[in-house]
Amino acid sequence: MRERDLLSEEFERHRSRLRAVAFRMLGSIGEAEDAVQESLHGATQVARGAMSARRFAPYVRPALVNGAAGVVAFDGERPFAVLAFTVIGDRAVAIDVFNDPELVAKLDIRGVTA
Repeated sequence: MRERDLLSEEFERHRSRLRAVAFRMLGSIGEAEDAVQESLHGATQVARGAMSARRFAPYVRPALVNGAAGVVAFDGERPFAVLAFTVIGDRAVAIDVFNDPELVAKLDIRGVTA
C-alpha cells in the first residue's frame, strides 16, 4: 500500500474527532470541515517531505552546532554541509545551512564521523 493511502486511511479513522475539535474551536461546521481538509493536505505534504528526505539518512549524522541541534552531511568521509536548527518550543523556526567548503572545514565537528 502506498504511503499516501496509509496516511489517508489513518486520517479517516480520526476524522470525526478532528472535526469535533475543530468545530469547538471555530464554531462552524463548514469551517471545521475546511480545517480538517487542510490538516490532511498539510499532513500529506509533511509525509511527502519526510519520505523524500529519507534517502539522505545514510549521509547525515546528528550533531550539536553552536549548542543547537543539527546535522552534518557527508560525501564519503568528508563533511560537505552542516545544518543547524533553531527550535522554539516544539517547532523548528529556522534552519541555517553552512555549505561553503572553507567554512565547513573550519567548523569543530571532531566528534561527528561518517
